[in-house]
Amino acid sequence: LATGVQKAIGDIAVDVDMVKTFDKLGNVLNALVIGKWEHVVDEYMDVTFADGRHTEVTPNHRYWAENEEFARIDELEVVRHWENNEWKDVEIIDTQMLAKRIFVYNLTVDVHHTYFANGDAVSNVKPLGDFG
Repeated sequence: LATGVQKAIGDIAVDVDMVKTFDKLGNVLNALVIGKWEHVVDEYMDVTFADGRHTEVTPNHRYWAENEEFARIDELEVVRHWENNEWKDVEIIDTQMLAKRIFVYNLTVDVHHTYFANGDAVSNVKPLGDFG
């Protein structure tokens, strides 16, 4: 959230919660959540990062890559991560496809089409392109 507190994406409230977003220059600012979608998938990726974090995500979810472009997480080796008020690149060290029915979520915020998921810079823009 904009306050720095982490909240499960499923618990984020539309038109109530403010989250951190960022522009294409990497400037971080606050934005109101104006939409949230949830749907069920039958498989997902368990992604392990070099800093010890894990995330569960659909393989086509867009992450901000080290080359400052968005790409599907299943196409990346490194993602951009925001921690302690600074950017860092974090290597993906393992991915596993898992067959299990789960809820997945996506957000829309009132500026840009970006937000942070567990500190990772993500986007809901499809197709790839200008997100500002």
